[in-house]
Amino acid sequence: SVEEAMREKGDNQQITKIRAIGKACIKVKCREYLKMEIAKEYDNGDFEFYIQVPETETFWYGVFLSLGNKVKVIEPPNIIDKIKQSCQDILEIYKETTDEYIYKGTDS
Repeated sequence: SVEEAMREKGDNQQITKIRAIGKACIKVKCREYLKMEIAKEYDNGDFEFYIQVPETETFWYGVFLSLGNKVKVIEPPNIIDKIKQSCQDILEIYKETTDEYIYKGTDS
C-alpha cells in the first residue's frame, strides 16, 4: 500500500483515501496518473474508484482539477470542500478585470 511504502522510506505523512466517480472517457488518464483502484464499473463505462494519497502531496490534486467535470469526489468531505473552494477562487479571479487582479495581490 501507499502507506507501507512511505513508512519504509521514513515518511510519516498522513494518507487520505479518496473515493470518486469518473466518466468513461478519463479512465486511461486515471489509471496512468492516479494509480487508482476501480471499485465498481457501470454499464455506460463510468466507474467508481479509490486512490490513497499523502495529504500534503499536490500532484493528485492538480490531476483531479484538470479532469474538470469528468470526475467527482464522493468522499472524504474535507477534500470535497477543498475542491469547491478552489473552484470558487478560480471563478472569482475571472470575474475581475486583469488590472483588478494584478493590483489586488495574492493576500486576499
